[in-house]
Amino acid sequence: MGAGMTSDSRSDPTVAVIDAFAPGGMEQVLSEPAIPAPPPNLVERPRLFELLDQAVTRPLTIVSAPAGWGKTTLLGAWVRAGRAPGPVAWFTAEAASVAEFWDQFAAALAAVEPFAHRADDRAGTIGEIVAALEVPGPIIVVVVDDAHEVADAQVWTELETVLGRTAARLRFVLGCRADPAVALYRWRMNGAVTEIRSAQLAFSLAETGQLLGAHGVRLAEPALVSLHAMTEGWAAGLRLAALAIADHPDPDSLVPEFAVHDRALGEYLVGEVLGKLPDDIREVLLATSILEQVRPELVQALTGRADGERILASLEQANLLAVHGTGSRGWYRCHPLFGLMLYNELRHRRPEQLPVLHRRAAEWYFAHDMPADAIRHALAAGEWAQAVAVVDSSWHELVPGARMRTLKEIVPTPPQQVQQDPRLALAFAAERLDASDPRATETFLHLVDRSQHAAPDDSTRDQVRPILAAFRVAEAHLSGDSELVLATAPLLLSDDVPVSEGDIHQVRALALIAMGSARLHQGDLQAAEAPLEEGLVHARRSGVAQAQIASLRQLAALHATRGRLNAAVRFAKEAVSLADQHGLIQGSDLIWTLLTLADVCYQQNRVRPAMYYLERAVNSGGLVDPGMVASAAIVRARLAAAAGDVQGAASELSVVRRQLVDCQISGLLWHSLTLAEAELHVQAGEPAAAKRLLGAPPPDLLSVWFTLVQAKVHLAERRPSPAASAVVAHLEPGGTSLLWTIEANLTYARAMRALGDRTKAGRSVEQALRLADEEGIRRPFLEGGHAIRELLTTYVPAGSSYRSLADDLAGDLAQGASRQNVAVSRLPEPLTERELTVLRYLQSMLSAAEIASMLCVSVNTVKTHMKSIYRKLGAGRRREVIQRARELNLL
Repeated sequence: MGAGMTSDSRSDPTVAVIDAFAPGGMEQVLSEPAIPAPPPNLVERPRLFELLDQAVTRPLTIVSAPAGWGKTTLLGAWVRAGRAPGPVAWFTAEAASVAEFWDQFAAALAAVEPFAHRADDRAGTIGEIVAALEVPGPIIVVVVDDAHEVADAQVWTELETVLGRTAARLRFVLGCRADPAVALYRWRMNGAVTEIRSAQLAFSLAETGQLLGAHGVRLAEPALVSLHAMTEGWAAGLRLAALAIADHPDPDSLVPEFAVHDRALGEYLVGEVLGKLPDDIREVLLATSILEQVRPELVQALTGRADGERILASLEQANLLAVHGTGSRGWYRCHPLFGLMLYNELRHRRPEQLPVLHRRAAEWYFAHDMPADAIRHALAAGEWAQAVAVVDSSWHELVPGARMRTLKEIVPTPPQQVQQDPRLALAFAAERLDASDPRATETFLHLVDRSQHAAPDDSTRDQVRPILAAFRVAEAHLSGDSELVLATAPLLLSDDVPVSEGDIHQVRALALIAMGSARLHQGDLQAAEAPLEEGLVHARRSGVAQAQIASLRQLAALHATRGRLNAAVRFAKEAVSLADQHGLIQGSDLIWTLLTLADVCYQQNRVRPAMYYLERAVNSGGLVDPGMVASAAIVRARLAAAAGDVQGAASELSVVRRQLVDCQISGLLWHSLTLAEAELHVQAGEPAAAKRLLGAPPPDLLSVWFTLVQAKVHLAERRPSPAASAVVAHLEPGGTSLLWTIEANLTYARAMRALGDRTKAGRSVEQALRLADEEGIRRPFLEGGHAIRELLTTYVPAGSSYRSLADDLAGDLAQGASRQNVAVSRLPEPLTERELTVLRYLQSMLSAAEIASMLCVSVNTVKTHMKSIYRKLGAGRRREVIQRARELNLL
């Protein structure tokens, strides 16, 4: 949480707070206590409020994340906002005895649920609590902050018993840095627990801008994107950054150096995290801080300890490491700022250990076929010969793809000999390629060009030439210049570049994948497919995992763009599996693959897998590429809309689009971002807002999507004739996306229905069902709401082969609409569509002027809608309106 938007008319809820309760008395139970004070410049985040609203419909809620992720702030703000379903008892746990914990619990509970606390032993106290809560009454929320301080597992065993007997009334909310010793698997199986973790607590890009703004900091959009990626949405890191760069005349210039030089950040992490760890755990963390990701075998290679698996698992349980990959192939990573702080601590405390640790890491990576990491650590150790040897033997594995690197820069300044040694210059170029640094890559490749002519023999020059040509292709790809890639990649296939027979498959794979990727980047799907498929064949024959992942990623994107979702899933899952097997879990190719999988799962209405893949992409090293930010924002907004928050999803995309306006992003992605937002505005009943986004036509690849959005705007404006005319040319499958062909048929069917042509409407609906069936496409139907449901139920004949699918989709649509239909039917006078839109904005605590700005209407218009909403819901204050709307399931 982070900026103040609280209403002055909001009264404090009934809350009891016990902090450091002293057994034997109730003197500290206050009649009107205050929950922990909010930080200055608090930014309320409605999405998290809504998450907690849903969470406390279940008996147990765990808000678990490391220090500084805003757990206490969120819980406090949620309680203050009056969102709890009943009275709230709040206490801060301590490393106390079991009996003391239950005395704290009883003291907090007694303030909101009077009962006689006479027992002088633990069993008696627990019995009194259960007896009090088994009596029918209002729901009571018990918040235990700092629950990780309770070390005795007996507490959690007894708590499970209490919850099991009092689940009808008790809602237990734990704020903790590490999961308590509760059998979570049982609660998960029963659907009785909600878990809110770092991924949900992380500030979004838009929320990051709000938090900085609350501190008086305004960053240019590229600097904002960079800071957000650097912190990965960590609340404490963002606050410290805001304090560090506030009042500076050029805050943008401080962002790149903030994490490296900010003393407050280091002090915070040392004091709150590192200083509280046992000595042996701290030593392992320091030694492995030279790495970007770690496995038990690496712990042993660096430290000689054989218990690395136990230590890493305990750090994961403590939320200090996240694990990626599967089974025994899992890799652990820590937050980049934490990793940087650990590395700085190691450099200052034990600088003499650095070369030894880097050399051991290089040897391990080289032995396990991870040449990019081997080169990086060999260079960091000053082992020039070792770095050159890795390039000589594994250069073809260094070209495809690049990784999302952490903030640590471990490679030293190149030695003077790099000026005369082309192979050493290639080693430094390889490291810079892996770091996605095209400018520095070009510097080293220029040195290779210059120094290879001074090589003492032809064999050295012949050895360097194919590597240099491959690195030139990679450099061009890294720069995003598709024409340059298409000009340089064919050189790898020419007879002028000497390639050994053993390297032929690797080299052909590199060239073909680069050419296919360039064509795909240009939007020429047909020209991209053949080289990508042939490149995959050569990559498989070569056995180079990175090349296979690169081609699989591009093929997955190509088929997803065509709407061939099953093929996209097949290629994408193979890429993810390879990345997990080979530890390539921070590669940019993997992150793009995960984003593709998330969007494909969304289109198939597999929401949980879509959320999983999106979160994994975001947590795989930070979305430092603005294109990744845009793609993730589109998927996130679509999932939010699928969950019912269409207006909020459109607003979020609008903010992200403005924040990326000055960033380097491809035209295809930029127009995709704009069209996705326009679609959401149409879905939210705001065609005028959508029309404002439909300016210049997009590239040819997106022209059909552009036409579809225009047609949907026509329908929303009740102009079916131009809508039908717009899409009639796209009703049959062809060179465009199958998704858009389905959308065109559904749009045409709606237009024909409005024009009274039942035959054409029914034919188009059946066509849409036929095309969707094989690929499992569902979202184009489910986004259409009541209009599509009516088409499915009345325009698909009983004998149709797709009657069953139509019934399933209609059932899903009916289920989604039931809550709002029931809510509206319970009102004497239903809210209009525009009033429902304003109501959604009211819960965000925006002012009438801000709502008017968002909707592009006058303030008086918004106030008129607000008065009507208040009257229809029978409420006199904003808080009462929101509460009444939630009771009616309107929000």
